[in-house]
Amino acid sequence: MGRKRRLFAPNIPYHITQRGNNKMQIFCQNHDFKAFLALLQQAKNKYPCKLYSYCLMNNHIHLILEPSQKDNISRFIQSLAGNYASYFNKIYSRTGTIWEGRFRCSEIRNERYFISCLHYIENNPLRAKIVPSAELYPWSSFKVRAYGNNNPIVDLDTWYISLGETAETRQMVYKRIFALDRSDDYKLIRKQTKKNGVLD
Repeated sequence: MGRKRRLFAPNIPYHITQRGNNKMQIFCQNHDFKAFLALLQQAKNKYPCKLYSYCLMNNHIHLILEPSQKDNISRFIQSLAGNYASYFNKIYSRTGTIWEGRFRCSEIRNERYFISCLHYIENNPLRAKIVPSAELYPWSSFKVRAYGNNNPIVDLDTWYISLGETAETRQMVYKRIFALDRSDDYKLIRKQTKKNGVLD
């Protein structure tokens, strides 16, 4: 029996996650992270999606993507994952898959879940005890909203823009919201993403 085809609606954000095969490390050095981000930009150019958030961990990735067309997410991730696997295998003289099956995802249908997903993704390095604060981790989108850092691959969402009339106000409010404890929502995020769920 073939795998069930997943359908993605345009102009709706999705939380995407994909892990290394057998939890293997998929980023070994800084240039691996940089190569992945360059391929992320290529995928955005080829299969237009808005990228609202990302975090690259040693053995997995998190993205929030909003496709402009219904098939763009599948094509986006297929292109990104395939190109990065080719890069990784060439750099480290290996063969075979580096990914653990298909990517997992959950549809984001309301503002609270969107905010919780942002928090879950950008708080990942803290939960893993890699850094004591989010701004110290270089491979996430946190500093775009919290400090106004220029990052051409990240798109600002309407919720964030509504936080204030100036960039400084939005950054201050975002940091205050990010400091709140949203751990109660994490279990739901894991559950929905694992089953490719839709949250109403």
